[in-house]
Amino acid sequence: MHAEQLSRRLWEKVFTEDSSRFLDYYDEEIAAGNRIYLDLEQEEAVSMLHLNPNRLRVGDATVDVCYIVAVATVEEYRHQGRMRRLLYQALSDLRKEGSPFVYLMPASEKIYQPFDFRTVAVQNWFSVEKQAPENTQKLRCVPLDTKDDQNLSKLAAFAEKVLSGCCMVSTRRDLSYYRRICKEQRAMNGGIIQFFCGEVLCGCCFSGEEDGIELWELLLADGCRNEEAVTALQAYFQQPFLLRGTMPGRSTEGISRSETGARPMTMVRMASLEAFAGCLRSICGRVEFMIRIRDEILPENTGIWSFCIDQTSGSAKKRTADEIPPQESLETVDIGDLTECFFGRRHILGVPDEQLKLLTPVYLNELV
Repeated sequence: MHAEQLSRRLWEKVFTEDSSRFLDYYDEEIAAGNRIYLDLEQEEAVSMLHLNPNRLRVGDATVDVCYIVAVATVEEYRHQGRMRRLLYQALSDLRKEGSPFVYLMPASEKIYQPFDFRTVAVQNWFSVEKQAPENTQKLRCVPLDTKDDQNLSKLAAFAEKVLSGCCMVSTRRDLSYYRRICKEQRAMNGGIIQFFCGEVLCGCCFSGEEDGIELWELLLADGCRNEEAVTALQAYFQQPFLLRGTMPGRSTEGISRSETGARPMTMVRMASLEAFAGCLRSICGRVEFMIRIRDEILPENTGIWSFCIDQTSGSAKKRTADEIPPQESLETVDIGDLTECFFGRRHILGVPDEQLKLLTPVYLNELV
């Protein structure tokens, strides 16, 4: 039996909330191009993870990385180290391939912290009850015509412009991205909603309808406020909905909410330090520093590294002990802590983070 078939059988066992329609979409659009790691017992998969390829914009660079999904183990086989072995193998493979990092959306941070994954983005969410919207709406909702590639290309150009202006890390938006997303939303009984002010495209969000209406990734042009989009959505749906994934740094004022909260959305784990350094840029001029790094899972990353970062490129080179200047005293930094530092979530002595373009905000909302 093929890996895709074994994986699907396990998926149906563990993720019972996912519909057959969604799994059909996943098998056709995603599984055919991803990597599946399986642990087998009597020719049945009892543990798995998937590495889904994704193209990200990281600062001014385009980087191909993997997104870990479908992390699952059958209940009676849990706490036996099976998932640990799969994660170790996947991380080792990514390191050998020169991948800068890998990311995932955690069910729980505690599961992945021992593997040196660190949270780099939190997603806010809130529920909106049905209410009569005001007669004077600035924005109106229009479902995207997904059969017209010209519409998809216009939306991709709009999204790239918005995201490049507000985020350091996001998925690259192009025609193929939105073709796939349209299929994904249809598999969840949803689509893509556009916001217009007159005839001008001002924003968009994704929609799905399984256990109620759920909306995510609210992208809005400068000058458009979250509350204007929410009011337009209330007028469009005329029933309660859940909204998650508003843009970083934007608040939603004056909207009555029945529930609100936040969850860890994106956890990152470095793979190849050399490749990751290539994503870094300085704010001005040339920045050089040396740090001692400890990585208990990928020993190739353990050691003394010198970084050289300027405004157009970055590099890191492993050094030997005799290459350290005699007066230099280096603290040992865990790879997870260093990840948090480069993503702007902690300061580490010896890393001149105030001179670097830190990789924040991060805005990754893809489900698969």
